[in-house]
Amino acid sequence: MSARIYVLGVDGGVSGAWALLGDDGSLDVIDTPTRKETINGSDRNRVDLVAMQGYLRFHQIDLVVFEKGQEIPRVGSDGRRRAQSGMYEYGRVNGIQEGIVATLGLAYVTVEPQAWKRQLHLLGKDKEASRALATELWGSKFWPAKSHHNRAEAALIAYYGMHHGPAA
Repeated sequence: MSARIYVLGVDGGVSGAWALLGDDGSLDVIDTPTRKETINGSDRNRVDLVAMQGYLRFHQIDLVVFEKGQEIPRVGSDGRRRAQSGMYEYGRVNGIQEGIVATLGLAYVTVEPQAWKRQLHLLGKDKEASRALATELWGSKFWPAKSHHNRAEAALIAYYGMHHGPAA
């Protein structure tokens, strides 16, 4: 009997998600582990490093596939491109996740969004198309609302890693 292979797909950012896909078709999806932190009098979600470590240590994970974060600059009224204010936090969260994975000695790769989306015929399509494909593959249990598109994309990133990436 051969050992099972498990690939963790990571859709980055504090509002992202993790999806653990087994080569037997099993799927576990969670939102990026966070905790509430009060900053300047307002509650904010921050990544929960302890919960992340716990999840990664508790599960068998053969490969982690991170989606490479992309800045999507907004264009001001003057036509000039401006960085979005949330990009620093997005990059910080992704760096923390990669650091924890590396520290635990897990194998990992980073994939361009265009690469996995092209392979799954989603290039140029909106996030709802990702939810639709994920629903076709696994049902809608993990992403019942439009706002759960990050969960669907994490599952599709894991699928890409399992079937088209280094785990294939």
